[in-house]
Amino acid sequence: MNDEKQITADGEALVHITITLKDGTVADSTKVNAVPSIVRLGDDSLSETIQQNLIGLKAGDCKKFEVSPEQGFGLPNPANIHTLNKTDFPDTIKLQAGIIVEFEQMNGQAMPGTIRNVEDDKVTVDFNHPLCGQDLLFEVEVVEVF
Repeated sequence: MNDEKQITADGEALVHITITLKDGTVADSTKVNAVPSIVRLGDDSLSETIQQNLIGLKAGDCKKFEVSPEQGFGLPNPANIHTLNKTDFPDTIKLQAGIIVEFEQMNGQAMPGTIRNVEDDKVTVDFNHPLCGQDLLFEVEVVEVF
């Protein structure tokens, strides 16, 4: 492993990432299962701000940085909130606010939706990313640069 190799604008790296909300709640962390993630810069999977904070880092580097909603997962889009019938859900799912349910899109890909409200025979589902609208603190530890 070349410890001097740096993450480039179109590079890949193996990293541990912990994302924390403004109130200190850990929203996600690769350290929970001790399995780092591969990040690919330049493929539009990461926001420009996140990518810019990774460029130049090398194996062993750790970095903390804040990301606004606009720089991270975006702002909530009201068009991504839908009301569905309870009958659209399998009986095996206990419908309650806050749970995330996986839906299958027409192309066969899975899409998570967060239950926001259950009332009578209607269920309000939010298909916005669960972290959109949030100020976030990223903690990144670079394990390896490819």
